[in-house]
Amino acid sequence: MARNVFFIEQKGKILKNIHMNQAIICSFTLLAILLIGSDAKSAELKPFETDYCTLFPEGPPSKPGAWKDCCLKHDLVYWAGGIKSQQKLADIELRKCVEQKSSKFYGSMMYHGVRFGHYSPIKAKTRWGHGWSDKRKFKALSSKEKLIVRDLLNQSNINPLYIENYIFLYIDD
Repeated sequence: MARNVFFIEQKGKILKNIHMNQAIICSFTLLAILLIGSDAKSAELKPFETDYCTLFPEGPPSKPGAWKDCCLKHDLVYWAGGIKSQQKLADIELRKCVEQKSSKFYGSMMYHGVRFGHYSPIKAKTRWGHGWSDKRKFKALSSKEKLIVRDLLNQSNINPLYIENYIFLYIDD
């Protein structure tokens, strides 16, 4: 026991230090708790909001709002984010949806506008994964994040069929 306790004399005071290794372990444990706590803080997800077809009409002049729901579904995927292949799939799904609602011309314009928009600073507020409080690029959603997404979607006013389709394509493994 005497080996585990040592004394240091400093300016007439005796400081007692027990198990220096324990102090180091406690310090690392505290640091880990702080880091885990800051990670949990970054996992906050804002409620879903949409502006529908950002900087693009929601339909042709002859049929306003024709593909508004296509944009909503696309915004939903961008809100939650995920990996790069999911972004590409969301952009392709948007193109197909607009083509079905109108024409290949509008679908192609929308698709190329969105793909080009990935490089535009103007659309920073609707970037990939913009619903999360941290600025993430491409990152697979953790199990915990998927539960958060499901919970917020189930509390929203979004058409349940859109939610079901989104979960099937992007959340379920």
